[in-house]
Amino acid sequence: MELEEFIEKTLLQIFNGVCSAQPEVKKLGGTINPFDKDYTDKGGNLLYMEYSKKRYIDFEVSLTESNKNEANAGIGVLLGVVSIGGKGNKGNENISLTKVKFSIPVFYPVNKTL
Repeated sequence: MELEEFIEKTLLQIFNGVCSAQPEVKKLGGTINPFDKDYTDKGGNLLYMEYSKKRYIDFEVSLTESNKNEANAGIGVLLGVVSIGGKGNKGNENISLTKVKFSIPVFYPVNKTL
């Protein structure tokens, strides 16, 4: 799996999970990422609204790079057990492993109903 695809699928699964969990958690009396607070002056005039806070999703992935004497060489995310076996292909293959750490800032969907 390419790194771009891995990041996209992971983020979509996290956000879909947050959205689908919000109504279920509400049934239990809780809330996920609530709409925080309205700030008003003494006359009741809205000064500003505080929304969801910025969060970070931290990634630490291992990338493999394959340099094979064939056209299908490339870089991908290491997602499990590496199996080395033959399928009748002959040739040299060099594989390197690189670990990458990064964070992506996000705002989770706000649950405005408390």
